[in-house]
Amino acid sequence: MKMVENGIISTMGLNIKNSEVEQLAAEVAKLMGTTKTEAIRRVLYEKSIELGVPQRKTDHSAFHAFLEDLWQKYPSIKGKKFTKQDYDAIYE
Repeated sequence: MKMVENGIISTMGLNIKNSEVEQLAAEVAKLMGTTKTEAIRRVLYEKSIELGVPQRKTDHSAFHAFLEDLWQKYPSIKGKKFTKQDYDAIYE
């Protein structure tokens, strides 16, 4: 769940306090071959579609444009897998 406080977006965890719900989540996750969180997300997403909840459209075009610009400026980084040392060097 995303919350906005003082203009800052943060996520808040969901604390399930019902043992039956927790057990169902565990069983469904095991059958789906995923985590309880991902199983719950998928089931809720499917139910939201069934109920007609408007779905958010994610536009990644700005991010893709940013990457293309970055790759044009620094072609050697395209396809490179960054290591922890690479990230550390950026922020030193």
